Formats: sequence, C-alpha cells, structure tokens
Amino acid sequence: MATLTPPGLIESSRSERGFRRSLGKPSYAQLRRKFTIADDLRPEEVLAEAVAAAIAAGWSDERPINDQLQTWQGSKVDPHRTCSVTVLDRREVMVLLTNYDVA
Repeated sequence: MATLTPPGLIESSRSERGFRRSLGKPSYAQLRRKFTIADDLRPEEVLAEAVAAAIAAGWSDERPINDQLQTWQGSKVDPHRTCSVTVLDRREVMVLLTNYDVA
C-alpha cells in the first residue's frame, strides 16, 4: 500500500514521519498518501478496490468497510502496523500506514 497507485487515481500528496517522542509519549512512524479520484469513478468502488488490494498484499481484514464513514482498517503483525483507507470528500482517498514498532 506504500507504493501502490490504484488505476484511476492520481497521487495528490504524500507525507512521512518517523518515530519520535513528544513530551515522553510515543508518536509512531506514519506514511500518509492522498489521491484524487477521477471524475468517471465512484468513490465506493475505489474504496472497495483499495481494500481488495490491501487484503491481497497481506493486510488482515480487521473490520468490514464502514459504508457510513467510507473507511476501512486492516493490520499486520511482527511488527505491528495498521493500514486505513478513507474516502475524504467523495473526490479524494487517503491511505494512512502506521508502524507501531519502536525498535
């Protein structure tokens, strides 16, 4: 999911942040990618395809797609990581990867 660009989507922004501590509390490493959805695609289909790609890449299907919020979350273990895919405004999708390994 860190390198995948689904068909019909254009990466509009990307940001990375490494592990750090703020006031003694951990702030885990994250990769955030935002994509613009092409006008001829339906956001629901884009979300379903992104979730299918994540599951095919080995992310566990923790929860079903939340149709009301247009979001999904999966995880991997060893090291513990999460992946969330969210439709933001019907024209944009965000993929957020978080690595909880502090080593």
